[in-house]
Amino acid sequence: MVYLVMFTKNIVNQNDVRITDNYPIDHSPGHVHVSSKNHPPTRIGPNGYPLKGNRIMTPQENNVFWENIKIIRKVIKKAQKFIKRLPW
Repeated sequence: MVYLVMFTKNIVNQNDVRITDNYPIDHSPGHVHVSSKNHPPTRIGPNGYPLKGNRIMTPQENNVFWENIKIIRKVIKKAQKFIKRLPW
């Protein structure tokens, strides 16, 4: 039996914008969670587009996202490799 613990890891916390991942327990496609003051969280893929059914980023969120794109893509790539190895 395999037990995995859910955790949220801060990738970026800058200018009132928080970008996190929820791996190892999250789903494909690879994405990060972006939130800021007075806006609900949204899930954004590695190319800066929201996942289906999620809102677009605010201009401030967009700026922080693209300023940190290298680390964001590295985290998403690592998570996708992990998800592929899961037995289910």
